[in-house]
Amino acid sequence: MPAKLRGMIRFWSPSVLTALLLWVSFPPLRIPGAIFLGWLPLLRHLQEDLDRSPAAPPARLGRRFWTAGFLFYGGIFYWILNLSNEQVTIPGLMIPCLLLMAAYLGLFYLLLYGVLRRTAAGTGLPLGLLFPIYLTLIEWLKSIGPLALPWGIPGYALARFPAALQFTAVTGFWGLTFWIGGVTGLLHEGLRFHSRSSHPARRRSILLAGAVLFLALPFLQGSLRLGRAPSPEAALRGEGGAPDRDYPAECDPRDQVAARRRPSELGTVGSDQPAGDRCGG
Repeated sequence: MPAKLRGMIRFWSPSVLTALLLWVSFPPLRIPGAIFLGWLPLLRHLQEDLDRSPAAPPARLGRRFWTAGFLFYGGIFYWILNLSNEQVTIPGLMIPCLLLMAAYLGLFYLLLYGVLRRTAAGTGLPLGLLFPIYLTLIEWLKSIGPLALPWGIPGYALARFPAALQFTAVTGFWGLTFWIGGVTGLLHEGLRFHSRSSHPARRRSILLAGAVLFLALPFLQGSLRLGRAPSPEAALRGEGGAPDRDYPAECDPRDQVAARRRPSELGTVGSDQPAGDRCGG
């Protein structure tokens, strides 16, 4: 293999691998766990770049981050290509618009690279600590304002796992992104391959164990919480603390949709109160 081609493969492979791991975390494949590994290839090469030349200009590696974002977002737009011409405003502009959207969203990955590299080089703080903070901030920034495009937010990849979502009752939705970034950051610190500051075996084991524990705790907490929740049938019967109010005998809480559609059937002769109000509608 020519040296130039080998160099190109080595340079761009982290971008392709990161984009692929992130893409398979979302529909249609939804591979469990891939979202926690997606950023590791780029973080590894960013760490190597920092170790070689902390003060070097960031443009060289920044292209990798932007390319990863462009490929990832371009991939998750696949379903738009399946829309019929009747569902698309201007069919001829669909492909250019999708490419433009992917290029725009890739800029947020470039911004993530910039703040990570500048902060790590300026403060000496580990990438594993900075990554979850900046990842959450960048994803939030991408989701606000007139140009907001909240596509591909890492937390969406966990939608199929109710146990993993329960702690967001405390942290809110962005706690999912921070959690994913935290697990990735711990894995990165535990798997650092560079020679200048490689961790002793004991410290590496602690970091990897911490990553596993940090990954498992929300699942454990969510499973316990869901296990204590009453079944839907029990909740409708008033067991387990739900519902929190009494319904009139003629109002069946198991069929509130039907109750709203047939208010005349739920009224009582001589009652001045609308049936919808009496039934909680």
